[in-house]
Amino acid sequence: MQKPNLETEEQLLQTADVTLRKYLLHIQEEIKLETLSHFLNMLLVDTFRIKGFVYLEDTWYLVNAVGNMLYIEPCSEKKETQKNILVILSGYGLPTKKAIRKAMEWYPEVVLKIE
Repeated sequence: MQKPNLETEEQLLQTADVTLRKYLLHIQEEIKLETLSHFLNMLLVDTFRIKGFVYLEDTWYLVNAVGNMLYIEPCSEKKETQKNILVILSGYGLPTKKAIRKAMEWYPEVVLKIE
């Protein structure tokens, strides 16, 4: 009977990603969906994930992006506390903050604030 390799097992358990970074973008309600789409497309390469609910043009939308794939779909009504906040996840070494600033230069009307 072969003895299990505990060293390898312990190493696997200790490789949690502590470099994950989160940004919250508060989005203006008065913008057009097309403008938001262009803004987010500028960020996709420099993020892991973008997700949230936005209320634009009298419609609720689910914003969902992974890698370079962006999906913005109409959805059912959501609570006001979730309104127009997008969560952006990135990691160490990705120039996400710089990409957000650059996108805000091109589309200054999109973001109210960043947390």
